[in-house]
Amino acid sequence: APALADDEDPVKGCIDSRGYPVAWKIDIFLHVIAQAGKTPDDKPVITYNPDIFPFKKPQTRLFFYYHECGHHVLGHDVSGSISLQQEKRADCWAVNTLLYNGTFTRADIAAVNRDLASLTVEEMHQIPGPFRNMDLNECFR
Repeated sequence: APALADDEDPVKGCIDSRGYPVAWKIDIFLHVIAQAGKTPDDKPVITYNPDIFPFKKPQTRLFFYYHECGHHVLGHDVSGSISLQQEKRADCWAVNTLLYNGTFTRADIAAVNRDLASLTVEEMHQIPGPFRNMDLNECFR
């Protein structure tokens, strides 16, 4: 996927649970693909590293961007550690939003699942949150 310009919003119109638009910032030194956080003045921000997983499908990268947006939309406290349950809720928010808005088909979800299943242990550490098994089909059960 082509790199985005700094401040370009890969999830058009991501709004947090308080109604604030989410800012996007590139950080090539970030050790995870993307991370939800807050600015010093308590505004939502997602920092991302476009160089992580460059060889994976663009859908996989977009899924992670939507996943991080989901933390803000769902009102998760992104200043602390995110629980496994919150990670799974953000996964499903991302999947369902991508399907609902027509960005993804079920085939795209299957492609992301294949990418996730192929991650090495080292790559799994580049996914924010607790180490976990990711199966996006759980969002449909």
